Amino acid sequence: MPNSHILYENAPLIEVLAEIKWHILPLESMPGMAIDPHFSAFSDDFKKEIGNSGFSSVEKIVSERIPLEFMPFKVIFQFREKPKQWPLFQIGPGLLTANTIPPYEGWYCFKNLIYKGLLSLYKAYPYPERYLRISSIELRYIDGFTRDHGYEKYRHFIRENLGIESTIPKKIVEIYVPSPEDIMISQEIMMNLKTPESSNGFIKISPGKKENNEAVFSELIIRKETKLEQSNPGSLLAWFDQAHAVLRDWFEIMTSDQLKKNMKPFTRNVR
Repeated sequence: MPNSHILYENAPLIEVLAEIKWHILPLESMPGMAIDPHFSAFSDDFKKEIGNSGFSSVEKIVSERIPLEFMPFKVIFQFREKPKQWPLFQIGPGLLTANTIPPYEGWYCFKNLIYKGLLSLYKAYPYPERYLRISSIELRYIDGFTRDHGYEKYRHFIRENLGIESTIPKKIVEIYVPSPEDIMISQEIMMNLKTPESSNGFIKISPGKKENNEAVFSELIIRKETKLEQSNPGSLLAWFDQAHAVLRDWFEIMTSDQLKKNMKPFTRNVR
């Protein structure tokens, strides 16, 4: 039987990304620098593995002159089905990401993308059961709400449509601020979560511009930063599934009925 899930015709989505990091060797003589001793072999084999999944367009985005030890957890290669096309995979020393942008086909499609990346990671990394020690996994949704979603005044929008209340000492407002609506506070909220286990959640809200239009930016993030030495593609994918369920619930709880109406929800069946 197919399952149904809700998507939005006027979605605020900017990008979805899944990130996997693993332990690399810090250089004591160069604080902040580190090296992945297996990166050269890994990147060559990952290119083949992910190419077998259709992502055969490869771009190196860092100059050959920059030593890899200067680039811990930074992107070195991008892999796409066709040049400039999304979704894509990115790798660097200690790093793999899967990224997509609209049109977003829903979690089931992105979950399959993550799984392709995880399978290729474990097939390409030399002796993964011995050397691949996952240190951090993260799922992040980035949204931008504009006038199309009912945005007019920043503080009013985040309070009435996202359930976020920003505060500042009353005396400062009375003396220095013409109107409370002139207050634009960037906020980051961090929470220790019950589920997924041993994970942290983040809600980030900030003002900005989306395609030259005033916007409210929202990032909903779940991250796990513990040793995952017994990990495998299946166990990591299960965590991403849990993280998505929580982030989806947060989005539904935070967004007001009017905002949902402005986003124009529709139901899609998936198998």
